[in-house]
Amino acid sequence: AAAALLKRMQNPQISAGKIFHFGDAPVTLKQFINYCFQYAGLKPNTADAPAAQLQKQNYDFAKLNPYFNPFDYVLATANAQLLGWKHSPREKWLKEIVQYYVKLYNK
Repeated sequence: AAAALLKRMQNPQISAGKIFHFGDAPVTLKQFINYCFQYAGLKPNTADAPAAQLQKQNYDFAKLNPYFNPFDYVLATANAQLLGWKHSPREKWLKEIVQYYVKLYNK
């Protein structure tokens, strides 16, 4: 990451706009949560809540949900790749992070 940022600072013409890098494939929030449970050695304990049901309860998506955006978007890795970023597979880095925190909090 540091090498990619240095390259960007030394070559401002390489990239115009924001750079987002989240891995090699899109992941839904539910998939991300399931991966975290799996890598922690736990069984997922989640439930879906239909938007219509939440709206009936006056749930304000924009104010209460940190993952809500009023628009659709796709995160792409093209700008990061222009900087020479080479990412590890999601399964590798996410598993390492989750297992680090499992060990940290189970001491």
